[in-house]
Amino acid sequence: MLALQKLLKLDKLDSVRDDSKVLFYALFAITVVHALFIPFFYFLGIPQLSIVNIFSLAIYIYCIQLFYQSVVASDFSALGLIVSMEVIVHAYIACFYMGVQSGFHYYIFGLAAFPFIGVKSTLITNIFRILLFVAFFVLLEISLSDKQPQVIFSDEFLKTLRFINISFFLLITGSVTLAYTQATMEYQQMLAELASIDKLTGLDNRRSLINKAEKEIKDSQSSGEPLAMFVIDIDHFKQVNDQHGHLCGDYILSNTAKIMQSTLRKQDVVGRWGGEEFLVLLPNADSATLNDLAERLRSAIEKSVFTYEGKRISISVTIGAATLINEDSFDSFASRADRALYVGKESGRNRYQYESA
Repeated sequence: MLALQKLLKLDKLDSVRDDSKVLFYALFAITVVHALFIPFFYFLGIPQLSIVNIFSLAIYIYCIQLFYQSVVASDFSALGLIVSMEVIVHAYIACFYMGVQSGFHYYIFGLAAFPFIGVKSTLITNIFRILLFVAFFVLLEISLSDKQPQVIFSDEFLKTLRFINISFFLLITGSVTLAYTQATMEYQQMLAELASIDKLTGLDNRRSLINKAEKEIKDSQSSGEPLAMFVIDIDHFKQVNDQHGHLCGDYILSNTAKIMQSTLRKQDVVGRWGGEEFLVLLPNADSATLNDLAERLRSAIEKSVFTYEGKRISISVTIGAATLINEDSFDSFASRADRALYVGKESGRNRYQYESA
């Protein structure tokens, strides 16, 4: 088992993107199939095809090794060429010995999906490859359909074998297509999440905040439910960076974000607005609720002691707040909360300031 894991380099597979992993699993499945074909053809009395499958098995083991190099280089062209040549040659030899009625040439159609899995090429190139594979299939069918197979089997056996080959081809191709589609969707979702999340704090970033705020504003103006906003600034944050370094500043930002998330309500949307500023959307929050949440948050941060490389650091925040009015756009809404923040900072910091409409 350990030898197999070492041969397949499974320890490296975790670092491979999910959509590329699908190609690895396809290569592994095909390798297993060729290993099974070796005794299958031997017992059928066609040792020549057993030998062909031994070579094919070696090729696919090499392809698995090449897969990791292709991932690093982001270039699967060599891998694609080797697999394509092996499938076409193998299909021709198998049909030469057993006839096209055996259905081994249907595996050529599986190559049509290969150009779209991890291969960097244009749409025109991919279409040309598909047409080329179709041409190989047609040529093989035409060239061998009227020729006597090297080994004669009953029509019933060939029908069964063709059914097995078609079923197996559809199973592999369908599984690969389904897995690749799922992996691609998950990867796209991950990219979307990365594009909307601030890497340092794990909070919504500025773009995501604007998108969510515009939706909340629209919903609030339609339903009449109140909506409020906090703009929060860490007081004298530049001094933290100057005295303790930017890594310490990052540590403070990250942990301040955690305090905000744990202190505010579940329905409140907390995000990093930029630098040391945070923005919070507070649905269904009246003035009394705002006062309570702001003071609770201000107090929690003021009482927190951050320890970084043995140094104890305390900070405070100033909070500016505004409540949505019917005429508000996001810009006007945020501008009023920002004005309240400015007033709070001018009035001594470490306080909550509300901007009335």
